[in-house]
Amino acid sequence: MLHGHGLIEMNSLDSMLAVQFCKELKDRLFLSSSGDQCQISKPDNNHLMLSGLCDPGDSFYPIRLSVCMHSGKWCIIAPEVQVLDANWLSPFCAEQDQDLRNWHRDKDGRLCWIYPQDWVKSCTPMRDANDAVRAALQMTKDVKVLLGYHIEAYRHRYLHWQKCWGFHPHGH
Repeated sequence: MLHGHGLIEMNSLDSMLAVQFCKELKDRLFLSSSGDQCQISKPDNNHLMLSGLCDPGDSFYPIRLSVCMHSGKWCIIAPEVQVLDANWLSPFCAEQDQDLRNWHRDKDGRLCWIYPQDWVKSCTPMRDANDAVRAALQMTKDVKVLLGYHIEAYRHRYLHWQKCWGFHPHGH
């Protein structure tokens, strides 16, 4: 449990919900099989980081991810998701559309998995543990769907983001 490891002080409802959100995200987004368990750390006073292997499904190998969230403002600042083994992540070849924004990712493997205003709208107001569970479920779904699009592009060597996939604004 996060509190047991001293990662978050349980002094507010928001802190308790942040812990619940992290626990749910850890259980839903990351694999918990032998030796590849998700690690939770606190790189500084304001952030929590989860890192481990994610099973994106669709018969693809597990992907190493990190999720960094602002522990005090996690409801208004969407957690940052980074693919750590991003060498396969689209765009993967020189001739492919190199406008990374069209692929909902940055050069370092960070994913634009949600429009920031949509995150704020879905996370406020957080009232109880069920809200934190719902947010973790939604984040897991959104991240896995985006990874699925990148996997499909990698497999089929798509040069452009497919119109049938839809998109969300990037917030830049």
